[in-house]
Amino acid sequence: MRQMHIVSLLRATTWRELAGLAIGALLLASIVKALAPDSAKPLLHHAGLALPLLLLMAKDIAHAPQAWQRLRSAHAARAPWHAHVTALLPPELPGLFKLDRLLWLGCLRRVQGQPLPVTLPEGVALTYLERGAYNTARAVVFVALLLELPTHALLLHLFIKDPDALLVIHVLGAVAVLYTLAWVLGDRWHIGAGRHVMTAETLHLRVGVRVEGTLPLAAIARVEPVDLLLPTWRHRHGVARSETLVVTPFDKPNCVLVLHQDAQVDILLHQVTTRLPQYVFLYLDRPALLAAHVHRMRPTVSMPC
Repeated sequence: MRQMHIVSLLRATTWRELAGLAIGALLLASIVKALAPDSAKPLLHHAGLALPLLLLMAKDIAHAPQAWQRLRSAHAARAPWHAHVTALLPPELPGLFKLDRLLWLGCLRRVQGQPLPVTLPEGVALTYLERGAYNTARAVVFVALLLELPTHALLLHLFIKDPDALLVIHVLGAVAVLYTLAWVLGDRWHIGAGRHVMTAETLHLRVGVRVEGTLPLAAIARVEPVDLLLPTWRHRHGVARSETLVVTPFDKPNCVLVLHQDAQVDILLHQVTTRLPQYVFLYLDRPALLAAHVHRMRPTVSMPC
């Protein structure tokens, strides 16, 4: 039973979260190594490198049955050889590559001043940029990036004397700044006017290329306001983290769509096809507009937001 619990926990943890844990483990091992006596440093060095790899390996093994099923599906469909290789990879990895390509393309088009094509249908616009903190956060990122390189140049000379190592760190820092800048600009271009759209029968969810999908109104059981932090809300309602999804560009959600338990709706989440959980959290500039519209379409579905 304990082994099954560990497998379930690994499956519920996303690859992004696990990558963060792996980086944290690597940093923790580096700190312990710096404080340890010289005799223990070689052992701690190897352990620090092995721990993140073990975490990633355990996650991959936990998803082995799904990978095998994807491989069988690719074989049955007579897919090309590269599709068989992709089937063995975590779906988030090809999705990350595609997301990266789209964000760089968005950055290029924003620099060129090209407008974002309108792909959403006509309907009730549910905006999320007018009162949200996304644009403020973006400005803070720009200021931080402008300060990053001169701060590196000033501080690294105090701690690192090797010119070759210093050059490598400066290059890595510059690449990280460039990558972050491209992603922020590309994300802003793809987000465009910053809105979801409600039609007579569907809710079209869109947060740039991070989230895209169509949710039938018939799948929504009710709409509820959210005025708590998500961990507090989940604890109060007895909801597991795996049963929730946050669809916001940056801000804390202020309402939640509670779907019917038998609802089966797939969307693109970070360019990976993902089944919506029962609780979908949104941030909207005017959450009452969503609840009122759902209430008019289906009077028994919604609670005022």
